[in-house]
Amino acid sequence: MVVFNGLILVKMAHYALITEENIVALVITGVDESEQTPEGFDSWEDWYANHKKYPKCKRASYNTRENKYYIVDEFGEYILGDDQTKAFRGNYPGSGDIYDEENDVFYPLQPYESWILDENIWNWVAPISKPEGYENTDLEWNEGNYQEDNTQGWIIPSE
Repeated sequence: MVVFNGLILVKMAHYALITEENIVALVITGVDESEQTPEGFDSWEDWYANHKKYPKCKRASYNTRENKYYIVDEFGEYILGDDQTKAFRGNYPGSGDIYDEENDVFYPLQPYESWILDENIWNWVAPISKPEGYENTDLEWNEGNYQEDNTQGWIIPSE
């Protein structure tokens, strides 16, 4: 619990409820792990797994993306945080994402057959780089084009 300007604020945390297959079923907002754990449980993760009837529950960091910790600046934009020790479990998960128990991280499902999991950022990357001049542009991927010619795949918008 935090007191701010005379108001009692409850610190909250996010938790991913996970199936036996290590797929994230649901992400919930819950009690911060610094709050006392209910009797009979070792952690809030254990309590939520039991209470919500899922085999696993893991805390998640809302501000972690691609293994980096972000903060919100005065303009409401996400910027890289100064304290990267706060980066937690690779990514903030969503329903359908994967929980990798061995590496204790979340990452999305593979978007295309040819894409490769980059374990530095815990996200999928294309097997070829974007064309020169389009590195910082959102481009669509065409898996069929890549399968026909593995030097192609990115769709460049017509001018």
